[in-house]
Amino acid sequence: MSNAEKIRNFLMNNYQNFCDDCISDLLNISPRQQVNQICNNPDNGICCNESGTCCNCDKTKKTRFLINIQNPPVALVNAMNWSVTYDNSRMIHNKSIKEADADIKAKLTSDFEANLYLKLKEFSTYVSKKSNIDSFDSFAVNEFINSKVGENYKKDIWNQANEKLQKIKNMTNFGSGEVIKSIIQCIEIKGNNLLEWQSKKRGPEGRVHAKLYEILESKIFLEELEETIWKFYFTDEQPEFYFFDAFTKLVNRKYALISYLYFLKDKSKYLPLATNTIDDFFQEVGIDLVTKLNCSWENYYSYLSVMEYVRTFLRDNLDPDACLLDAHSFAWILERQYKSDLHNKKYIIPKVLELKAKDKESVIKARVGQGIYRNKLLEKWQNKSSVSEYSNPSFMVASHIKPWKDCDNKECIDSENGLLLIPNYDFLFDKGYISFNDDGNVIVSNRLTEADLKEFGFDKNIRIKEVSKKMKEYLEYHRKKVFE
Repeated sequence: MSNAEKIRNFLMNNYQNFCDDCISDLLNISPRQQVNQICNNPDNGICCNESGTCCNCDKTKKTRFLINIQNPPVALVNAMNWSVTYDNSRMIHNKSIKEADADIKAKLTSDFEANLYLKLKEFSTYVSKKSNIDSFDSFAVNEFINSKVGENYKKDIWNQANEKLQKIKNMTNFGSGEVIKSIIQCIEIKGNNLLEWQSKKRGPEGRVHAKLYEILESKIFLEELEETIWKFYFTDEQPEFYFFDAFTKLVNRKYALISYLYFLKDKSKYLPLATNTIDDFFQEVGIDLVTKLNCSWENYYSYLSVMEYVRTFLRDNLDPDACLLDAHSFAWILERQYKSDLHNKKYIIPKVLELKAKDKESVIKARVGQGIYRNKLLEKWQNKSSVSEYSNPSFMVASHIKPWKDCDNKECIDSENGLLLIPNYDFLFDKGYISFNDDGNVIVSNRLTEADLKEFGFDKNIRIKEVSKKMKEYLEYHRKKVFE
């Protein structure tokens, strides 16, 4: 048996990540460089994880693994308890789901959410202007988003592609090329801009799916790839990361192509990926995640998790029916169409949304009552509560009257739009359980019982010490939009 066969059999039987050093030691192959040469030979079909954890030495380095899509290790399948409901689609190689989710949550900082609010204001104002309406309506019916230059073409692409996929659903024999031809048809749809399938500059070899044509012509790996694709779309035999690895091996880490294949499978769970555009968006909203040159299930899972967060954010703050694909459109429109129109002077940012780089931090910090905004309120209220003589700034919250998310950039840091309140009063005011009239007297929601008021230590006689004309405007907004 050759050393290449030894390595292939070893990896196939273990189905784990091993570094070259450990493969060399465990299989008595020397020098170590021979292992490296064998594994780097694309003809051997051995996958590479550029930054994995070796299961033998537990060191983080380049590791190797091998996919046997035809015959996965039964013991591993049983041990992982893979179900047929895709509940395990989030299982990843070197981290538990808990660890992976913790990594994502660490990226979703308060600044990230504040940046999303700023982007939301830019987005809704821009789309409303392009649609000639007063305020954003919804992704599903908006005129601009649903126009020929808008983003809803993606749903049409998905529908057309899935009609083509249904033609191979009942296949039982593989290797004829029909499955690959069907996938090519799913890619080469007129108006499909989700991946670069036409390359005028680099010719046929520059197309993202050039490898499919190569396999179709050479027939090398044809049967294996066709069965892998068919199982991916029409069976629940393996978890999703299993197929990501198989596609990586067979189409040479083409991230745009692999993510598109996942998108075609289920648009409610998976998204296409244009790394440059998404990375620009992530950088602008302040999240430490890079997709370019990071084609792996772990990275794709992280990307989807962040976009799922964006979808939830959009549902809470813009459109209650926003779907995952709408979150993708949100990022895409901001990075492509919005910036293009700004550059070509087809759109001018309204003055209320203009924000210089040096002022951005002040606006973001104002969201949580910090920075310049808090200092202005401390000065305005002479380091005392707005409704009492309490005077310990450490236990007072700088609270916006008109919520930060609804403010323009000037209103975000306007001291007339703020109160200094102790935490329990701030909570009640922020959630709309209390408000104040133009004379400064407190108004209590009938949703609060006497027991609630007693538990909060609430004084029904509190009043704002001084109410200016501008503050009355903010209080009116709070009573109409926030107060329950």
